Amino acid sequence: MKRRICYLLCVFCLGVLLNSCGMLGGPAEFDEGLLVGTWVVDGHESDHWRFDAGGKGASWDTADDVTESEAQAFTWSLVGNTLTITHRIGMTGADAIPKAYKMMSLTEVSMSYKDESTKKVTYMTKIR
Repeated sequence: MKRRICYLLCVFCLGVLLNSCGMLGGPAEFDEGLLVGTWVVDGHESDHWRFDAGGKGASWDTADDVTESEAQAFTWSLVGNTLTITHRIGMTGADAIPKAYKMMSLTEVSMSYKDESTKKVTYMTKIR
């Protein structure tokens, strides 16, 4: 009986150790350099998102007669598999609304991310 308890304790400790080291399927790591560029939302090609190096960006929708020069600025970060986009609102831009997404895939030409609150997955294609 002592052997079984010792064995189970060792297995449990090994599992905790491997999980804490990320060896049991922890969050995927994505190269934020692949995110830099201008993207359109698949199925809504008028919805543009530009991710600039340094964590800044802008979004605009040509269907609403908004051009890139009139785009709404945002900041972004990509840590592990969490993409956080923060839009500034109000006249001064002092108020911020951060939103976190789970990055599902990211390549040189496509990406997808999931909104954890609505479970909606967004697919995008890089255009430049």
